[in-house]
Amino acid sequence: MKKIVLLLAFAMSLTNMFSQNKFESEVKINGEIGIDADKNFSFGAIFIAGYNITQNLRLGAGAGISYIDLFYEQKTLKKPEYRETAAYVPIFADAKYKFIKVGISPFVGTSVGYSVFIPYSDYAKENKLGIMVYPHFGVEFPMKKGAFLLEAGYKYQSRTNDNIRGANMDYSQSVLSVGYKF
Repeated sequence: MKKIVLLLAFAMSLTNMFSQNKFESEVKINGEIGIDADKNFSFGAIFIAGYNITQNLRLGAGAGISYIDLFYEQKTLKKPEYRETAAYVPIFADAKYKFIKVGISPFVGTSVGYSVFIPYSDYAKENKLGIMVYPHFGVEFPMKKGAFLLEAGYKYQSRTNDNIRGANMDYSQSVLSVGYKF
């Protein structure tokens, strides 16, 4: 009998815990500026869907699309500077931790995933993207429905190019985003 009462109490606490958790989604528009030798600039939008594990922690997944302007300096290519455009689709897992449960809330988060490259030129076809890591921080401003988001972070993107042997093609970008949480 004691075990049944404990089991029922545990089940009720789990039910209560999961009823307080909820699904949420975000849409963000971001601008990314290269901070290494390749002065890449990109602009795009992402969508994240997640589940609140606790009132402070959300785990989820996201995807997006970005237009990128790739710039190669002469020292990287050993030829005149070169610029090309392309697009990429990041697909990633996302974690976000809010420091304050209600009201204006600062947060930290990270996204880790893989980016698929969409070339617009023959030269760009040799580019292959890979692992993407994006640690970030920001502030949520509550509204009547949802919240307005401001966010800043650092993005690392691995990249290879079959035409350029021996050069490190990975790049880093400083990221600024605005968004809306539903």
